[in-house]
Amino acid sequence: MRLAAVVILYNPDGNLLSNIHSYINDVEFLIVFDNSEKNDAKILLEKETKIRYYWDGANQGIAKRLNQAIEICVQEKIDFLLTMDQDSSFKKGDFSTYLNKINNCNVENAGMYGVIHHPKFFKPSNLEYAINKLLITSGSVLSLNVTEKVGKFNESLFIDMVDTEYCLRLFQQNFKTILFENLILQHEIGEAVKTFTPRLKREERKIHSSKRIYYIVRNFLFLRKHYADQSNHLDYTPILNEIKNGILYGNEKLRFIIEIWRGYADFKNKKMT
Repeated sequence: MRLAAVVILYNPDGNLLSNIHSYINDVEFLIVFDNSEKNDAKILLEKETKIRYYWDGANQGIAKRLNQAIEICVQEKIDFLLTMDQDSSFKKGDFSTYLNKINNCNVENAGMYGVIHHPKFFKPSNLEYAINKLLITSGSVLSLNVTEKVGKFNESLFIDMVDTEYCLRLFQQNFKTILFENLILQHEIGEAVKTFTPRLKREERKIHSSKRIYYIVRNFLFLRKHYADQSNHLDYTPILNEIKNGILYGNEKLRFIIEIWRGYADFKNKKMT
């Protein structure tokens, strides 16, 4: 099992190096694509001999960078690719356990492996895995042999639901995703905001920026249309919660509403670039 990894940066914080160290020892090399305007991370990473750092001063999104990483790995005859976010990491020993589970998994036609990304989904049981669940990009391991058959990531989606679209394509072509439900990825989703509910209960909400909600709305509607046969995987509830939280608890309510409408309008007008 030849395994490489890729992480895509955008103005990373001071935890970047410690996050990378949670998995870099178990991969042959780590591809780092920096989508930031400045290549400040280069100085931080240049002493890491396993890292291949790329920066061109442009934010090329997620899908294009993942595809570039796949192309590099194919050229070097890598079998599997770990895809990570800059703010994600594994607890000590968990990544090695994860790789052992993949090596010992005997499910046929497995195209993508993943782990739990939130403690509320954790299932400490003897059940090793669930089949054909939607997986997030961060913490997933792709079989590059399967990627060659189903195609790479859809670059028109740019950043959001890139992982969802890839999973749906796997399902359509009779490949499987494997979710190991007793391993947790340390992962941040959206901005954490503490706020009061209508019942005056103080809670923490995850809120995406207005820029992100545009892609979330546009891309979700795109997937609902183009993967109508997979609609059981595309529930409206999470999207409506994203919209509700942004409008009720976000700091840029008007801009948020404008970007929701723009996402809907661009979908209707088939504007995906």
